[in-house]
Formats: sequence, C-alpha cells, structure tokens
Amino acid sequence: MSRLLSDVIEAHGGHSRWSEIERVEASASVSGGLWARKGWPDALIDTHVRIETRRQVAAYAPFVEEGQSSYFSVERVAVLSGGRVLQERSSPRDAFDGHSVPTPWDLLHLAYFSGYAMWNYLAAPFMFAYPGISTEEIDPWSEGSTRYRRSTSAKTVSWREWTMRPWLPGAWPPLT
Repeated sequence: MSRLLSDVIEAHGGHSRWSEIERVEASASVSGGLWARKGWPDALIDTHVRIETRRQVAAYAPFVEEGQSSYFSVERVAVLSGGRVLQERSSPRDAFDGHSVPTPWDLLHLAYFSGYAMWNYLAAPFMFAYPGISTEEIDPWSEGSTRYRRSTSAKTVSWREWTMRPWLPGAWPPLT
C-alpha cells in the first residue's frame, strides 16, 4: 500500500475502525445529466442508500417510486416491493454489452449502475486497499503555492477474473 493511501485511510478512521463497521447508510438525492440521458432524471431523489462493507452489496429505498427498493450485488440486481421481487437480473454487468453513450437504461440497469457507483463512493478510500488493487503515489500537482499529493490506482486482475473467484462473496474479498 502506498504511503499516501495509508495516510488517507488513517485520516478516515483507519483500517481497524472500518473492519468494525458492517454497513454504511446515507440519505441521498442523486441527479445530473447522466441520469436524464439514460431516462431516469429524478429516479433517486430523496432516497436512502445502504451498503455492506464486507462485500459489494447496496440497496436503495425508495427506489424510483415509493414502496419499491433495489438490491445490487455483482451477481444479481433486483427491484422489490413489499418483500416481493418485481424484476431481477443475474449477471447484470452483461446487460450493458453493446451499449453506447445514448443507449437508455431499463430499471435493472439503473439498479446496477447506481448500486455499484454508490458502493464505490461510500467504501472509498478503504476499497483501494483490498487485494487485487494496487496504488502508487505519483508526482504531486501544484496549484499556486499549494502542493497536492496524488495517487494512481489500477486493478491487478481483470474485473471478470475478480468476480469469478469462488471464494469471493461479491466483487470484493472480505477485510481481514
């Protein structure tokens, strides 16, 4: 682990604190040009999101409309209502094959993208220390008299190899 990543993780409470946490929850309103372009301009306004910290799982409630929720994992996405599955998709990443920038999303595309994006946002910076990811500090960036430390990160295995490892409960291994 790079010294920069170690410093950032420590500033966020450290590995020991993160390993005590099982989930992170937040109230959110998610909007912007991407959502409108994909056909969902106000789908995630005034919602609640929950992620698990030991595996890549996220859920929104409400999701698109009152009474619905979403479930995201690398292996499956679903939209639920009253505990009943309304729609679901296995291997959800594969549903993006052939998409281009203007391709609209269906409800399950939205559940997948919003789930993995929010998991990444809420799990950072700890996710950059997981096995299979390497980071290194690169030359600082200066703006005026201020110098900023910066890092680059690259997966050392491909996404598909990572998610296909049988010992993984999701895309990410548990923290130890």
